[in-house]
Amino acid sequence: LENGKPVGIPVSFRIQGDDIATLRDAAERAKSVLRGSPLAERVRDSWGADSFSVKLEIDPDRANMAGVTNLDVATSAASSFSGRVVGQLREGNRLIPIVSRLRSAERAQLSDVENLYVRSSQNGARVPLRQISQTAYGMTTEKIVRRDHYRTITVSAFPIHGVLPSQVVASVRAQMAAVTNSLPPGYRLTIAGEEEEQKKGFASLVVVLGISIAAIYLALVI
Repeated sequence: LENGKPVGIPVSFRIQGDDIATLRDAAERAKSVLRGSPLAERVRDSWGADSFSVKLEIDPDRANMAGVTNLDVATSAASSFSGRVVGQLREGNRLIPIVSRLRSAERAQLSDVENLYVRSSQNGARVPLRQISQTAYGMTTEKIVRRDHYRTITVSAFPIHGVLPSQVVASVRAQMAAVTNSLPPGYRLTIAGEEEEQKKGFASLVVVLGISIAAIYLALVI
């Protein structure tokens, strides 16, 4: 159910490979094909949009000279921005966690990351983060789905009211074949969703039908 209304089986195309950028590019082309079909709506992919992230590139030589480890940097950054539980406050029958972190004014801007001080677990010294690392910004894919040990991104859409998923697949099959032919070696695009389930069902029926015919033949012979 979606928005209180029953929805059918989505039309899905599965793209498998190794490189994230190549999979993203192929998924965007597949979504463009589905958006161009008048029979499909609500096009999406299984990975979602990339998220903005801040990366700390630690200089190992400077960090060793300062007596700071990667764990010290991770612990200090997580405690300062996300907070760390340092105790509990009992109020009646409830235990309220006491969280220690920087004030909101001290962590409101991206530049505040470089102003963070890291405490060394070896000698207790406090070292400015800007002296042992560099800050890099960029978009990161946070959700990566695997299928049969391969990175897999699934592009799906819902048929419009009154249209079967098989009709949607038939309308975009030629364009999807062009996308498949443009993929580099090691990547593949397969049809999922209703058509895949239909093939699995037919395969099971063929097995059952073969066993039934063999049993009927043996019964007649006996």
